[in-house]
Amino acid sequence: GPVDKETSADQSAAKSSNQETAKQIAAALKKAGLKGKGIAISYKNGSCEIVGEAADPAQRALATKVISEVAGVQNVDNKLTV
Repeated sequence: GPVDKETSADQSAAKSSNQETAKQIAAALKKAGLKGKGIAISYKNGSCEIVGEAADPAQRALATKVISEVAGVQNVDNKLTV
């Protein structure tokens, strides 16, 4: 559901926010139809790292583009191999 921005932030808020963003990134990649093997993403405080094997260089580039368009992502560390 919608996030209430008026709630006071506590330590778990940042963690759940990271998890929510990671879920959004995963959903965006799935929607984009990213092809590859063993792909895993981790997201923390504005930075997303993706590892695994992309099907081809175009898929690797697609991953960077899709991830960078997700709200909250400031930096993409694309470690996909081709």
